[in-house]
Amino acid sequence: MTTKFNTIVSLIFALLATWAIFAAMPSLRLDGMYPQVDTQIIYLHFLCGLMAFYLAIRLMINKYDLKNFNHPLIYIPFFLALTGIISSIFGRNFNFSLSGAPQIGQGVFWYFDITIMSIIFSQITHSKLIRVILFVNITIITFAVSFFTFFPYWKGLPISFYYFTDYLCYYGLLNFILLTTITKNRYLLLSACTVLFFYFSILENRAAMLFWVTTVLTGIIYLIFKFLIKNYKLKKIMDFLFSPGMFVFLIFFISFLILFSSTYFWSSQYNLSAEIKGTILDAPVVRGKIIENSLYGLNSLKSFLLGHGWGVITDLLLENMNMWQYDELRLGYNFHFHTHN
Repeated sequence: MTTKFNTIVSLIFALLATWAIFAAMPSLRLDGMYPQVDTQIIYLHFLCGLMAFYLAIRLMINKYDLKNFNHPLIYIPFFLALTGIISSIFGRNFNFSLSGAPQIGQGVFWYFDITIMSIIFSQITHSKLIRVILFVNITIITFAVSFFTFFPYWKGLPISFYYFTDYLCYYGLLNFILLTTITKNRYLLLSACTVLFFYFSILENRAAMLFWVTTVLTGIIYLIFKFLIKNYKLKKIMDFLFSPGMFVFLIFFISFLILFSSTYFWSSQYNLSAEIKGTILDAPVVRGKIIENSLYGLNSLKSFLLGHGWGVITDLLLENMNMWQYDELRLGYNFHFHTHN
């Protein structure tokens, strides 16, 4: 297989992967409990299966360098998948853990999916032309999906997607990230960042708005430090504040604060206080309660070391909840616990 042929095939896979959202259209949905998700899961697993088959062929004819596997974004999800298989053997439902709960998306197959996508796509994204093609593609998708989310079945067309707008934040963010890999023009990036702000404001997602504000503030602080870089002490401070270690620390620290906010503001004996509902605190407090009840599931040495498997997470949460918590954390007939994989 020539390099040109591999680039074309990998690009086709990358484009097809971004089109997974179109599997949520009404004409393609199944009659299951999660009709907007089922077909997308089938589509993604099938596509990643084709990618794995393609990679296997390349390995057999010695057209792939095994050193390319040596990257955290590749081997970490791969070992998470292997760990999921081991924990599933000792869990309640082996098959369910492989696919994961539909609300959450995480499962053994998902981590194999993200592994194969990282392997295939990382081999072509070094090309600026490829990034431009992906940017144009995702921009068109963002416009189409946003339009039919706000105006479902426009002009009688059988096209609609989710019944909420939160997920569109990820499309807007992905557009901006891809743009930063194409151009370094500060005026263009600043304009795009401003457009992203207005896009988030239309979506009315508070988490996205908070993310935008904190990111911009971080960028401003970084530029100030860079302007004053001649001072040796400031350079040391800058290297510390913007280090990978600090980034990882903040993730764990914020997670701890979210957990603490729940234990402090929400008693386990009653429903969520009216003073918290509708404020900026309700989201972290509710998520903190999910973390708290998740930890209660690790109630034995076996579960602490081996886990329970991916598919039973919602069941474990329900086992450790009281009626007040469940009433606050449900949405319709669905238990409102999900990721955005």
